[in-house]
Amino acid sequence: MSEGPISIIPEDVLADIFMLAVDIGDIGLDEHYQSSGHLRSKMSIVITHVCQRWRFVAIHSPRMWTQLKICAASQGPLISLFATRSHPLGTTFTFESPGTSSLEDTITDWPPLRIMINKEAAIGIRELRFRHAAAVHALLIDEDAETALALDRVFLSGAHIKDDHTLPFPSCLFHSTQLHLVNSMLDSGSRPFRFLHELVIENSDHETLLWMLECTNMPVLRSLRLCSIRASDPKLVNTVKLPSLGRLLIESSHSFTPALIGRSLMVPNLQHLHVDDLGPQFRTDAQGSLLPKNVIRMKGVDAIKKAVR
Repeated sequence: MSEGPISIIPEDVLADIFMLAVDIGDIGLDEHYQSSGHLRSKMSIVITHVCQRWRFVAIHSPRMWTQLKICAASQGPLISLFATRSHPLGTTFTFESPGTSSLEDTITDWPPLRIMINKEAAIGIRELRFRHAAAVHALLIDEDAETALALDRVFLSGAHIKDDHTLPFPSCLFHSTQLHLVNSMLDSGSRPFRFLHELVIENSDHETLLWMLECTNMPVLRSLRLCSIRASDPKLVNTVKLPSLGRLLIESSHSFTPALIGRSLMVPNLQHLHVDDLGPQFRTDAQGSLLPKNVIRMKGVDAIKKAVR
């Protein structure tokens, strides 16, 4: 990697900010900033303007960082983001691609991101956030990192099944010592999200949602929040079992029906179902709780079916 220009921020400015936006060139962060001591006291960093000519970006993050946000450029190559050090408990990684997460927007022009997390980087990470997740072609968990990865929360926005019925993200939620592209088959033996407790999905469709839940091993998932999900053809819907799910929140998904939800999700231990701004087939009070009141105390699919007027 050849050296390129890098923005230098005066230290007196750095001393007054906590969230740092850095426009970096072809040089790695560690060699420049950490060696000069500029970032050693910073808790967060935002990397903007990922250049089109880049082929690899290495993030050698100091141990004290608790947030790392990567913003991709409007056009760019296949990029690997690779963190190499342990992080404190509670670390959040955010990967954001350009455009909006609307279902109507095309994703073909977004720069594909390929993200790998190794064992050292996985330690301490508790939350992954993906904005416009359709541009993420692979999330790769090193097989040695599986034992260290203990995610509590994953936030996805804009995950879509492509025209060729491959899922850009998260069909590659598996650990591997090699890089795999989007068309790689899911490794059925992997369990990178086996500790995941909470999952939030926005601006996706029903088919993508079910495919994701079916292909990802999340045995202890306790909370699932769905927002702006477009319903699929009921004939294409399979049933996904979430044995530990106790809380299901569905918002702004007007084409969802209670029957469709009940058919697609097997949630034997569901204890709380919260809906908001869905459609006329759901009856709710001002707080969004299902009526009658005893519905939210019922378990499983019956609680969903009895939400119909």
